[in-house]
Amino acid sequence: KQCHIILDAPIVSGVHCKIRFSPEQNVYYVLDRSTNGTFLVNNPTGDKSQLIKEQENRLVRGSIITIGNNGDQILLV
Repeated sequence: KQCHIILDAPIVSGVHCKIRFSPEQNVYYVLDRSTNGTFLVNNPTGDKSQLIKEQENRLVRGSIITIGNNGDQILLV
């Protein structure tokens, strides 16, 4: 009841992360609340960096995050 997107994978926490868009700033804020982490994919290398847990991470449009280190990817458009 708390989530708008539900993923069926063992690495996904009950409420893994919260994503909100700020139209005034034209950016996304991602709050990681998980056990296994939420990661930002760094283009073009594909390397990943873990988002800071329990802190709103400011991400630009076009950013790709992964749920867990090797989980589902979400493109922020």
